[in-house]
Amino acid sequence: MERAEAIWREFSEREVHEENESRLIAALGEQRRPLLDDGFRPALTALLEERFYDANLILLQRINPKQMAFGRSAQELYAHYDAEFRRAQAQATYAFSRNVVFAAAVVAFGSRGGGWGARQGGGAGGGRKASGGR
Repeated sequence: MERAEAIWREFSEREVHEENESRLIAALGEQRRPLLDDGFRPALTALLEERFYDANLILLQRINPKQMAFGRSAQELYAHYDAEFRRAQAQATYAFSRNVVFAAAVVAFGSRGGGWGARQGGGAGGGRKASGGR
């Protein structure tokens, strides 16, 4: 339980950049706390004390009903992260594609013979001949 608490603390205390993400994390935390305090901790204590009937009752009466609300909050937060990931992935794909097209255009233009230098009078045979001061 202590490890789970440390992971949650690290997750929930990190810097959040969006109001919606903050709201979703807070909602998950509100659902999480009673599930742990009123459900999992007492059930674990009952199990460690070998009170299996009591642990089962805690599971059925305290944990199961709270688990649905927790699951909904967790699903909403997951959907938010999934949408953010897909948006970032689409932006990265677009940027990569744009760079590939630009590089292909540069290569194609450069292979047409001479590139910028030939069009502007420089390069191989495209410029003026040197004159003797005329």
